[in-house]
Amino acid sequence: MNSFLLRPARLSEGIWRNRFGLAALLIPLVLRAIPEIISGPYPIGWDIIAFYVPNTLDMAAGRLNIWGILGSGPLMYAIVVPIYILTRMSPILLFKALGPILFGGLGLAVFRLCQKKLGLSARSALLSVLFVNRVRHNHGVCPFHA
Repeated sequence: MNSFLLRPARLSEGIWRNRFGLAALLIPLVLRAIPEIISGPYPIGWDIIAFYVPNTLDMAAGRLNIWGILGSGPLMYAIVVPIYILTRMSPILLFKALGPILFGGLGLAVFRLCQKKLGLSARSALLSVLFVNRVRHNHGVCPFHA
């Protein structure tokens, strides 16, 4: 019983100790999720409807040969197609959810790179994540770019 009562304290201590890493994941995730939420059921960008969804459906049905798969960014489809086959969820919904998750993952990857390979402090690594998000915004690949 004693260890059960200490779990929330250990959990909050772990969250506090990793707060910058958690922020590096959540800030980009939330920023990328805002336009997805605002747009409702409609996808953001032409590429989801014109390219991603048809390729997902073709791969799930087995209508794409190996060259078609290799020419269409197989890593993303390695994530989406199995989820689609198992759940039969709308591919549009899958890509709407995948965008913020991958953007948050990018933030966490940049954070870990800055900490482990560049030797930056957690605070400086988080600032690097915010800088990368800002650079992406300036080059037109941010979801807020018109």
